[in-house]
Amino acid sequence: MEQHPHYEPNDPEESLRSFIRNGLIEHAPSTDHEFDESLTLLNALLQSDCARAHEACTPLAPDTARGIAAVLACALPPHSALIDFADGAEPDYPKLWDEVGQLRRRSLRPKASEYLTWLTGHLIASQLPELAPSRPPRPDTGGTHFIAADNALGLILALHSPTCRDSRPTRDKLFEAGVNLALNYGTPAVAFLRIPTVDAAQPDLEEAFNKAHYGSFDSLEDIFDTFFQVITVDTDQQHRHPYCAVNDEERQSMHRKLGTRFQIVEAGGHFHLFLRDV
Repeated sequence: MEQHPHYEPNDPEESLRSFIRNGLIEHAPSTDHEFDESLTLLNALLQSDCARAHEACTPLAPDTARGIAAVLACALPPHSALIDFADGAEPDYPKLWDEVGQLRRRSLRPKASEYLTWLTGHLIASQLPELAPSRPPRPDTGGTHFIAADNALGLILALHSPTCRDSRPTRDKLFEAGVNLALNYGTPAVAFLRIPTVDAAQPDLEEAFNKAHYGSFDSLEDIFDTFFQVITVDTDQQHRHPYCAVNDEERQSMHRKLGTRFQIVEAGGHFHLFLRDV
């Protein structure tokens, strides 16, 4: 079999991009250990900011979101919308969501996928604040808010319980409940548990999920096209217009109407729609 020489980028910046890219994407077990340093670096840069945002029940701060974008952009070709956003440009949401989709189709490591979910939470909160997940009436009160992983399952859960006092036994119990829900219902359940007003300690957690989950969609446009029909009448003929074809004023009206009852969480490459205050 022909042997291909190992490629080593000459450009230091490209070498760093390649190093980080290999830390983001899953590899065969035989090569997995080679890239532990890059994941350690990413965790040092990002993990504490994500944990603080989770404990405060808020989306990521803009600076942290841009930092995550800069890291994740290493898994894409140069000159991406993600890197422009990371450099301080106004977000180009259609292009950003397209690139999020590209990243979701890659075999991202669980931790990299979790950082991408934090970034998409920020994008939803900034683009569609009416549809961002609900926050507790008093987010400064106590409770238990933590992010934990089951490495054997490759599963990371971000959990809340405003009613439980924080302790190791409490966290273990909540994580077990979250894992069971995720194993039964998949990514929609993982998305549900991220909502700050969802109490992972409630005894009827599965019932609450089934009541709240209204569906999972491939794109934001699919959600609005499912719930709204924008119709014009021309010479006695009706024309239905998709979300992408309506003007900004009509879109804002859609966002407000849908946001009064629903909230959106992106996870695993889909947009998960949930009732509010369930």
